[in-house]
Amino acid sequence: MKLLIFFILLINFLVHPQDIDLIGVPGGRVLELKIHPTQNNIVYGGTYEGALFRTFDGGILNQYLELNFKDFRIQDIELVNEDIFLKINKYILRSTNSGLEWLNDSFFSSLPGEIIINPDNPSIVYISIGNKEIWKSYDRGDNWFLLKSFDINLRSIAIAKTDTSFLYAGADNTLYKSTNSGNNWIEVLDTTAAIEITQIEVNPYNENTIYLLANGKLSKSEDGGQSLRVLRSSGEFVLNPLDTLTIYALAGGISKTTDEGVSWSQVNNGLPGFPNCLEIDPLNPETLYSGIGSLGVFKTTNGGDDWFLTNLSYASRVYDAWIHTSGKIEVGQYGWGIMKTTNNGKDWLHPTFIPNDFQNIKCRDITYHPQDSSKGFLAAYLALGKTTDGGDSWVSTFLLPRIYCVAYYPSKPETLFAGTADVPAGGSFLHQSTDGGETWNVIIDLGSWLNGVGKFYFDPINTDIIYARGGTNILKSTDGGLTWENKVE
Repeated sequence: MKLLIFFILLINFLVHPQDIDLIGVPGGRVLELKIHPTQNNIVYGGTYEGALFRTFDGGILNQYLELNFKDFRIQDIELVNEDIFLKINKYILRSTNSGLEWLNDSFFSSLPGEIIINPDNPSIVYISIGNKEIWKSYDRGDNWFLLKSFDINLRSIAIAKTDTSFLYAGADNTLYKSTNSGNNWIEVLDTTAAIEITQIEVNPYNENTIYLLANGKLSKSEDGGQSLRVLRSSGEFVLNPLDTLTIYALAGGISKTTDEGVSWSQVNNGLPGFPNCLEIDPLNPETLYSGIGSLGVFKTTNGGDDWFLTNLSYASRVYDAWIHTSGKIEVGQYGWGIMKTTNNGKDWLHPTFIPNDFQNIKCRDITYHPQDSSKGFLAAYLALGKTTDGGDSWVSTFLLPRIYCVAYYPSKPETLFAGTADVPAGGSFLHQSTDGGETWNVIIDLGSWLNGVGKFYFDPINTDIIYARGGTNILKSTDGGLTWENKVE
């Protein structure tokens, strides 16, 4: 009988081919952003999970590029013409046709670091390898040769635009400089203090003026690195390529100076969290993009005065979806918590969530009252979320911390079940409420179930039968949740 059902389903699939559309939920842990140097409406984003996204219209419509490298972090993106270079963990991927096909340059024996492309001759590419070496290619990455080996850890490399024979390399305690395209190097800054130079930017109008990020301090040198002037504490920073007095720095949000560090102001209006990456438009520097944790990519077109969410990423982790009627879908994810669409995924909204600590909200499960669609709960990991207006707004009840799942009992709507897991604090538990979620009682101690219960299933015919799934275990109740038995030993 099971075999017959399988063949019926298979024939139905073949006769009625399925069209699958990717409906993107804005959000996702974007680690790297890059704007095309000559076509500034083309923007790429790389995520923590190894997904690569691209937009051709500045972030309105989004395209997903298949790499076949899942769960690998995209840590660097470099673009020139139709060439794309990606650093993904220990691999260097490159495409010579705008991402249609990819080559895997995995012959390097150590982990790759930064990639830089000669702006005057895009066939010349440099890459740091294994924190010790710089390799060079004259043919867009088809062939490589070792250019320089360092005795100490190499953290960053940079090239000047005014004179591309000038290269800089930041290593532990030392800044190196080359004036002949990397053939020879000299030490221009050597300190006894333990510092790590993690970012170098060269002034686009003067190859001897550079900006360094070392040990969380943004500094400037006007003599090729021989002396430094500290501007402020900072994370990643970007220079305005047309007005180098203007600098943006990740420092408790996004800080901006228009007088080269004499004074700074915060430009965070519209940003719901703390940025982890920043990119400035080389052709229109009033436009910037920023990745905000798991909330996606935000954009400003007025130099940081106002920011808005783009579609340049999709949710990094979607835990659950609740499909209503007439195109309404709600998705529980890591980042925004709840995302909502009323037109089958064309546009997404984030309902009000109190408190709005979005970057720490993991909404793993959604459930609605079987007879009153205005009432619902969600398992938001740190707390149980509740709505009384059909999902337009949610409030954390701060009940059931470490909650993984929640569900209404269809045959008894005032009864709910929930699963929590917090092994370091004492194990995993199954909870029950008989007053619509106002109060909860532990009905079974699951002991060392690391992930606790992840989902409930209710028998549509025999309403006394309930299943609870957790990892490789299946719990079953045949008396409406009074007693439970593990069916997988």
